[in-house]
Amino acid sequence: MQEVPDLLLSKGFTTGQIRFWNGLQSAFASEKRILVEFDPEQYEKGYWQMYIAPERGKSSSRYIRNKDLQLQLNEDLEKCFNDPGFRVNQTFWGNMGKSLQWRGCFVPYQEILTLHHRDLRNHLIFLHLKIEYFPYINFLSTIKQQSILLEKQNIPLPLIAIWYYFVFYTDFLKEVALKDADRFKAVKTALAEHFSSLRFDEKLPSAQIVEILFQIVEQAHSTTSDSGLIDRLIKQSLPPVQVFFELYRKNIEEYAASAYAPLKKVVIRDRENQLRDHFFSVCLEDLNLIKVQDLLDDASGYSFLSQLPEWFIDHFGKNRRKSMTDRLKDVLGDATIMERIQAMRDKAKSSPQPGLQPEEIPFSNQKEQQWHQLNPEERTDLLNAASDNLEGSQLESLETVTYQRWMRHNENLLNKLTMPFIIWEIHQEQLIPQWNCFGAERAKSLEKEFWKKRAKEKKELEILEKMLPELYKKQTKYAFKKFIAGFKGFEYIVAQDRWEEALEQHWITIENRSGYRMRRMQEYGILESHEKLNDRKELWLDEMLNIEEEVKPYILFVRQAFQAALPVRRTVEFDPYRHSHDGVEFDPETIQDQNKWMRANVMRTLKRKVDQGEIDQVNTFCLDASGSMDHEPMRNLFKILYLLILGLEDRKSYDAVHFFNHYFIETANFSNIYTNRKLLFKVLLRIATIGEKGVIYGGGGGTNISDGVEKCHERMMKFIRELKADDPERNIVSSLFVITDGEPSMGIMDMDELRDFIESRRVLDDVAIKGIYIKPEEEEGQFVPHIFGANNFVETTDFHDAVDKFVQIMTQTYKAQRKAFKWKKKQAKQQHNMEL
Repeated sequence: MQEVPDLLLSKGFTTGQIRFWNGLQSAFASEKRILVEFDPEQYEKGYWQMYIAPERGKSSSRYIRNKDLQLQLNEDLEKCFNDPGFRVNQTFWGNMGKSLQWRGCFVPYQEILTLHHRDLRNHLIFLHLKIEYFPYINFLSTIKQQSILLEKQNIPLPLIAIWYYFVFYTDFLKEVALKDADRFKAVKTALAEHFSSLRFDEKLPSAQIVEILFQIVEQAHSTTSDSGLIDRLIKQSLPPVQVFFELYRKNIEEYAASAYAPLKKVVIRDRENQLRDHFFSVCLEDLNLIKVQDLLDDASGYSFLSQLPEWFIDHFGKNRRKSMTDRLKDVLGDATIMERIQAMRDKAKSSPQPGLQPEEIPFSNQKEQQWHQLNPEERTDLLNAASDNLEGSQLESLETVTYQRWMRHNENLLNKLTMPFIIWEIHQEQLIPQWNCFGAERAKSLEKEFWKKRAKEKKELEILEKMLPELYKKQTKYAFKKFIAGFKGFEYIVAQDRWEEALEQHWITIENRSGYRMRRMQEYGILESHEKLNDRKELWLDEMLNIEEEVKPYILFVRQAFQAALPVRRTVEFDPYRHSHDGVEFDPETIQDQNKWMRANVMRTLKRKVDQGEIDQVNTFCLDASGSMDHEPMRNLFKILYLLILGLEDRKSYDAVHFFNHYFIETANFSNIYTNRKLLFKVLLRIATIGEKGVIYGGGGGTNISDGVEKCHERMMKFIRELKADDPERNIVSSLFVITDGEPSMGIMDMDELRDFIESRRVLDDVAIKGIYIKPEEEEGQFVPHIFGANNFVETTDFHDAVDKFVQIMTQTYKAQRKAFKWKKKQAKQQHNMEL
């Protein structure tokens, strides 16, 4: 026997169908029920079957010792309904009820392949509800009891079974609707789906009346059914069926729709015996019609028609001549054009239904003339002719073959109702119920395949648990796609659902992260709008974000310090171009004046306003990049610069950053916009590289302070002249901050000469030149105070101290510059007043 997953694959199942089916199996397994597919070609019965397995402690001793429980149960049912001497009492039914433990459902693979997923799922749930709520033992005991009570009326067992199945089924629907409303609501569209309404007018009275009965009871619980269908079916039905529903339709509808509690008060219960007996009489009408059919098609081989007068042979025999009207009727039937159109609509609505019962064996040969092609008068004449012309033994033979064909019809009809739990079979010329279950050996072999699949599902879940951590490590779209490339997913829907959910959530995370990182790259100037992401840019951003995280504790301190030194006043004001960017806002007055909405003449919006003062600040950072500034010192220097730039953002500050070692290194020059953090990436590119271990900082060469100061000063003065050229009234103050970790080794090396050089640049253009000394450990040198002056330098050792000292000297410089500016402004005003 093939393993189950291989069976599905070999039969043309898609990955989606296999996952769906595996998901159903998992869902049923959680309720301790086995759901297995099988290849019907390997078994005698190719339709749906059930699996009975006794549960320890609940089965009777009679059955628990038996190796094949299903065989023993069915032997007892056969004796019950066929052996008059077999004792049947409540103990018998009680023992059978204890032994019935529905453990599984075996489904032919074609059903999984053919049916819509929703229909198959709903039908399985519906069958599950029948297992829980339909009293099959009570149903069987009732029909046995009623068959004894109705023995004198000579009512065949199949008719008793059909009627009481309808009664039990109606009560079952009402009970489920009350006790398990959620699941029942989900399967209302499925219900039993016993019949097809196609070619309804060609069905025997028993088939017509049964179909209408079940349509009535099911429509009472279904919101999607065709309300006009019952009227159409009654109109197409035979006269005895029409009479039945004229008398009892209202009672049956009341019974079908009544609540569960007051069932006994419903009218149908009070008239049950009368209604039931009328139902039997309608079903018995089948016998005359089947007798007509046997005369027409001679399926029995007795050639009854040949014993009748020649006129009947010519008129009804195989060589009969047909008029054009008769031939059209054979093709189109007696239905009107509108009825045929409606029949086509009904056919279009029909969809494949689960094949629960064995293949139907029709009681007549459809190629021969059919009873419904004769009008009622012709059928009556044919029966009368048979009664008048056939001998007694021939009439008995005709009655016998008619009854046999009727049993075949009843077998088909009952199997439509009770499958897949009970199958009706002819034993000793009697139609009796049997539990529709695989034998023990076959059931165990299929159950074994089920547990193989459960083990495989568990293994897939273990694989999933290993894959998920690896998936979450992928932080880029490229890495994500590369990781999942070629992986087709899992066979089992539990693992596949979790995998797809993880993929979706992680992809959203990556997209959010990607969007966030792109915004940050653009913010830092790592990525321009026309550029594409690459691994190097990702590493640069990682470094910038790491720097940001490390300096986060100092950001508030730096910004507050710069706010005090370079005050900025933030306010809000009405936007004169209201709604140019955010649309119309709500204004209570517009409720009465709709034209305001059309003109957008409503409440104005607010916009942010920043007052940055009247002085433009121009700064140059002249930084040491000599060989002594290896990875850690240089990285700390960049962190400090990061904080300073954050402090200068949103202020009227133009900033440039340059480096020096044995020569001047132009890095980030002035631009015509105020300082923002995009300047930082230009600096980072100059002082760091990307290696195997990530971003590596460092300088090289000697220390040429004089060249650095000179070139920085030149560029700053050039920029200030450009600003003045654009706006001569512009108020500008300038500062040059020199940061070094050692004495000059190139350029002007004499301390006095270097001091005079720096002072000349300071006085020449009124530039505040400050020295910041990153003092190495155990360094005793005092060259910085000498070359920059007592009030124009700071010394620092560790990063924390450096932040404090750097901010201190910069803010002191800015405050002094603004104080001097105000004093000059005051003097100029006084001079102006004196001249007036």
